[in-house]
Amino acid sequence: MGRPELYGITTPGVVVLIAPNGGIISLTPVTPGGHFERKSMSHSLAVINVHLVFSIKLGSPVIGADIRSELFAYMAGILHRLNCSPIIINGPGDHVHALFTLGKNVAISDVVEDLKRNSSKWIKRMGPDYQGFYWQRGYGVFSVSFSNLGGAKKYIQNQEKHHMLFSFEHECSFFLNSHGLTNKDWNMD
Repeated sequence: MGRPELYGITTPGVVVLIAPNGGIISLTPVTPGGHFERKSMSHSLAVINVHLVFSIKLGSPVIGADIRSELFAYMAGILHRLNCSPIIINGPGDHVHALFTLGKNVAISDVVEDLKRNSSKWIKRMGPDYQGFYWQRGYGVFSVSFSNLGGAKKYIQNQEKHHMLFSFEHECSFFLNSHGLTNKDWNMD
């Protein structure tokens, strides 16, 4: 993915800012002297990409490969319902990575609570082996810039291969260190 570019088209008396997808961002009237008229924003805009990570509770059954793709699709539906835009959800049997754009009118803590509560109920309906299933209490949320979305998506796509080499604990340490934190900053229970 490239960096988003905004560009202007000057029509007589107006500058139009157009987004890369072709949508109009702003129509700004120009005064006869060639100056932009200052206007207040008529709506709110938020583009906050997040990488959410959480794991199963110690002692919970591991999520079987046979239900993971359905689980991830179900989680994407929960995110859509919360006006968040899922990009990718994936993970091995003991934890989940979700990359999505946070909706502008919802708190991340509410998203996580809804996502974990509803997906846990869904998993428990998958059979008697999952009756004791629970997610851990905590979670990690990391911001992802637009320029790093491609790398984050690829990282999440390759979770199975990645965890053949590294444990979840090692992965958490990596995330914490790359954000200037230590293992003391995130209790994963």
